[in-house]
Amino acid sequence: MGREQGQKKILILCEKRLVALQFVKALESRYGRARKKGLFFEVGPYIVAHAQGHLVEIADDVVSTRWRLEELPVFPEKFRYVPREGTERLLKELIRAIRQSDIILNCGDSGREGELVIRLILKYAGWRDWKRVYRFWTSKALTDEVILSVLENGLKPAEEFDSLYYSALARQHADFISGVNLTRLVTLTQEKNRGDVWSVGRVQTPTLRLVVERDIAIESFRPVPYFLLKCRFSRKKLTWEGVFVRSSLFKKKAENVFVEKSPHADLRNLPENALTGEEVRKVLKIIASERTGVVTHVSLKEAAESPPGLFSLASLQAEANRLYGFSSGKTLELAQRLYEEYRVISYPRTDSEYLPANAVPEVRNLLRTLTPDSLRNLIDWSRVSESYRKIFDDSKITDHHALIPQGRCPDGVGSDLQKIYNLILKRFLAAFMRDSMKLSVEIHVNVKGALFKTVKHFVTVAGWRKVYGIREEVEKAEGFKNLKKELHERGRIVVLKGKCFADERKTLPPSRYTEGSLIREMKARGLGTAATRSAIIDRLKEVGYLHVKDRKLVSTAKGRKLILNIMKESSFSSVDITSEWERRLNEIYENNMGREGYRLFMRDIKSFVKSEVEKLKRRLSADGKAKEVRQND
Repeated sequence: MGREQGQKKILILCEKRLVALQFVKALESRYGRARKKGLFFEVGPYIVAHAQGHLVEIADDVVSTRWRLEELPVFPEKFRYVPREGTERLLKELIRAIRQSDIILNCGDSGREGELVIRLILKYAGWRDWKRVYRFWTSKALTDEVILSVLENGLKPAEEFDSLYYSALARQHADFISGVNLTRLVTLTQEKNRGDVWSVGRVQTPTLRLVVERDIAIESFRPVPYFLLKCRFSRKKLTWEGVFVRSSLFKKKAENVFVEKSPHADLRNLPENALTGEEVRKVLKIIASERTGVVTHVSLKEAAESPPGLFSLASLQAEANRLYGFSSGKTLELAQRLYEEYRVISYPRTDSEYLPANAVPEVRNLLRTLTPDSLRNLIDWSRVSESYRKIFDDSKITDHHALIPQGRCPDGVGSDLQKIYNLILKRFLAAFMRDSMKLSVEIHVNVKGALFKTVKHFVTVAGWRKVYGIREEVEKAEGFKNLKKELHERGRIVVLKGKCFADERKTLPPSRYTEGSLIREMKARGLGTAATRSAIIDRLKEVGYLHVKDRKLVSTAKGRKLILNIMKESSFSSVDITSEWERRLNEIYENNMGREGYRLFMRDIKSFVKSEVEKLKRRLSADGKAKEVRQND
């Protein structure tokens, strides 16, 4: 763009200083050494400037600063912005640079929030001519080549992103009016907690409900004891363990038997072969004197297992939490550093697990560069094709594609960064490798009418699993193949019966959420975005609604009170209703609804907040009066 625009002053406005320095480095390779200009840099025809995330925020006094119950709900007549504390000098320099520029390049993060950060700064500076603003947008790592390529040929008119801006603005304004009204209302009605603010948020409160409801389900769960009867068998050098099949001796299903014993028990996790103690004794009495069993069935089924898909941020966070105990926020921070500082992965704040069709040449080059020699023979090059829809699917991409590596991670980056990079690299390599083959073996052994069933699985061809160090189990599988062959030839095989034992167990409650599993659930339920989910969880911990115990998220007494008492009948804490609001926010951008989409959304969210505030005021007031009556009795 520099050569085309002659001597016009072009301002590159980045969201962060580190990104600005990457632009400077790229431009220096084309125009020579940059000159420091105040807080910013001048290089060729460009001034490279940066923000520091959000530099302006909604002023507190756009609504009454008095916290009075009778004044709620409150809505701003107009949203006004003020500098965030500590950013005044940077903002002042930016405003001067903006007003001296002929053309602005919005180089904020390529997403909804990045669009909002830069637009709000430009509006605060009084910028009016949006036809002289262009958008820098890419999912690729910000290498010198990518930066120069987009600056030369990939800039887009800012107007193409107006609807993204209005979607972001609607999200920010909706969160403000929701939070200010519900937080004030709940805080003011909790008299025993004067000075303790009860934070309520449009997305954070339904997210809290997910955890609270899971915790209550776990704590109200009453485990049901049961037994699995197991027996060991052997033939020659082959040994295996079988589980007694209750239907071979008992007509009643396990669920029916245990319902009679515990009518109100939760039996969702009860295995079909579960036994009572009395049933175990009956079976053992029948088979106790037997030293052998007869193999009546051996089946072998070999099936291909295709590799997993690529990572989105949510699936990366879940995997890092499962393997390393990393919080969702820590994983995002590490991924952001790999993207911004080291430029070895693509843009991390993505909800997609797919690549665009035009990424095929790039993927081919990355595989040639990044695949270790020991794994090269496993790459299935037929999958590096637009026809491989499991990976390349334009219809599954909105703002950004899946997380993929963009280069080699340098030595000495630190173990945590290396762990995240390795997760992304291995998943990428595996995605284009040959299938793994797994042999499933099923064996039935009859001991005096009591049937014992064994199911075993063996990896016979490692394929993509070799990336994860999984070895082939050909020798183990061969023994069971021979058993199948022997049964086919003889029609009957006698095996030695070893020890039989009753494995005592209990039905299990649902698992508590980890940060990883909660992130996955939020994504599945449409709560938040890739850029905001980890911050929402951090906020719930910060305000004392959640804490972490043994890598699990557990709701506190305060968090439970908010959900189970204060907000128990409020639609504001509904996961489904909040998901619908999120869907409508996305529609503003996806359907190019622009300012009108913003207006309609804000009209409806104000109506919703007003209705919820009035309902809550009536109920909380009634609860308070009822409490007074009880205390006076």
